[in-house]
Formats: sequence, structure tokens, C-alpha cells
Amino acid sequence: LLEAPAFRLLGGPWYSFTKKGEPMYLFTYTSSILNGPYIMFIDYKPYIKGEYKNDKKDGEWLYYDFDEKIRKTIIYKDGKAIKTIR
Repeated sequence: LLEAPAFRLLGGPWYSFTKKGEPMYLFTYTSSILNGPYIMFIDYKPYIKGEYKNDKKDGEWLYYDFDEKIRKTIIYKDGKAIKTIR
């Protein structure tokens, strides 16, 4: 008889890596809810940076080009985009 593993709440920073060991994502959880910094990496460089609050995008999200320059900024409140700056 096989039993399903017990559900475990996620907490703290969680990283995802490529098969080559390069960082892909950083998520931050509180009781399995996204809360805190989020970063998506491409070639070890940040590509998207922002914050989650209660599983929703919140505050300033920065979107970078491959030269690490900000190509746009989107301001979120409760998961909804309220302003875009290019």
C-alpha cells in the first residue's frame, strides 16, 4: 500500500535552476502563498524583478533587456497593473 506524501507548507525563498545549474527563478513563500521577492533570471542576470503580496503581483515590477537596462516598469496593486512606464 502506497500513501501519498503529507502536504507540506512552503516557506521562505525557493530557487529553480536549469539543467546546467544556472538560476532561473526565485520565489518567496509564506505558508505556501507567494509573498516577497520574485526574480526571473536569464544567463545569470535578472530579467524580471518584482514582489508578490498574498499570491498577487504588488508594487513596482522591473523588466530588463539583455544589457541589464530597464526596458519597462509596471506598477501593480492587488495583482492588477495600474501604471506602465517605458
